[in-house]
Amino acid sequence: MSVSTEKKHIYTLLQLAENIRQTLQRTYTAQYWIKAELHKLNYYSRSGHCYPEFTEKNHGKIVAEMRGMIWKDAYLEINRRFEQVTGETLRDGINILMLVSVQFHPVNGLKLVVEDIDPQYTLGDLARQRAECIERLKNEGLYDLNKSLPFPVLPKRLAIISVETSKGYHDLLSIIDGNEQGYRFQHTLFPAFLQGEQAVSSITAQLKAIAQHADKYDLILLIRGGGGDAGLSAYDQYELASAVAQAPLPVLTGIGHASNQTVTELVAARNLITPSETGYFLIQQFQQIELQIDEWTSRMKQQSETLLGLQGGHLLELTRRFQVSGAQAVYKSQQTLQHMLHALALQTNQILQRHHQQLYDVWPDRLQRYTEHLITQHSHQLNQQEEKVNLLSPEATLKRGYSITYHNGKVLTSSRHTTPGDSVLVQLYDGQLITVIQNTIHHAS
Repeated sequence: MSVSTEKKHIYTLLQLAENIRQTLQRTYTAQYWIKAELHKLNYYSRSGHCYPEFTEKNHGKIVAEMRGMIWKDAYLEINRRFEQVTGETLRDGINILMLVSVQFHPVNGLKLVVEDIDPQYTLGDLARQRAECIERLKNEGLYDLNKSLPFPVLPKRLAIISVETSKGYHDLLSIIDGNEQGYRFQHTLFPAFLQGEQAVSSITAQLKAIAQHADKYDLILLIRGGGGDAGLSAYDQYELASAVAQAPLPVLTGIGHASNQTVTELVAARNLITPSETGYFLIQQFQQIELQIDEWTSRMKQQSETLLGLQGGHLLELTRRFQVSGAQAVYKSQQTLQHMLHALALQTNQILQRHHQQLYDVWPDRLQRYTEHLITQHSHQLNQQEEKVNLLSPEATLKRGYSITYHNGKVLTSSRHTTPGDSVLVQLYDGQLITVIQNTIHHAS
């Protein structure tokens, strides 16, 4: 149902805005301490002003959001004190307790003008998050997991998570690569963001990359420069700390000069605080092994000399005993050998006498009979061979009607070796024939 224009009470947009401004101005006359997350700082270096965005979350969901304003002079003072207490400047993603006044502008809308920020609240909030993270890691059995991994005897192959331009990274390399002892290290850089909102996801991604090639490395080093407690808040987050705790290799951290260890440092196998200290620690591992080897070598030499001395005396005694027992054994062996030779001579004579009698009594008769048998057997075989030879002789062959033909003094074996008119000699058993060839007939071979 429409209402006529005459009966409507119409306001302009500016009138409504002014009414809201006056109402808020009358209602919110004081300043208020508000806790919220500094979602985005929105600092403009040209003007020096900040236009932050504040949020409140419930189970990760934003339930309230407002914009704010920090004037240049207020920002300089607030940020100076915040950095003095926390060790770093204001940044996105931290929880703060701020003193604000509520203002409304017809064009810019509602905003919270920040007059002050309590840095102690931020430190306290970080401490609470840190305690909750430690408790969760312990409950899940992850807190001491990385420490339980066997530490390499010689940590030579290093997977380093850092930034190539980081001074701490170059301090580490100058120490391990330039050591006077000449120890050689193999190191690979896995670059990552070491602070800010991307630090956690960047470092955990590189830990996963190293895990895929864990057999190529001995240790994982997490290296960065110094920073205050708040600047290291990423290292107190559960996602990063649990990733370090579950790394397949021991993790060494050297992430700054903070007075309190972060959760990531607490769960790592070793925490050396600074990159330089990490480098010296690695060199010390080699030095300790070298000292142990020298000590073992010295002990082995001493024990060898002692053992050789004892064994030398024992050897001399054994030599003396061997000489005495050896002489006795040789004498006994000579006596035994003489007895054996005498017994052998007696047995040999007895055997020869026994076989000599048998040779004269038995063997002559046996030998004569065997010889006669052989002569008879071979005479019979010889007669058979003679009969075969006579049957195959040329005379016997010619008697059976065969002949031998000669041509030019040679035995003729083929009709192809003659021509008509040639004379040939035919040998028969009882004479010879001389014939002239009139014609030849050849048979196919």
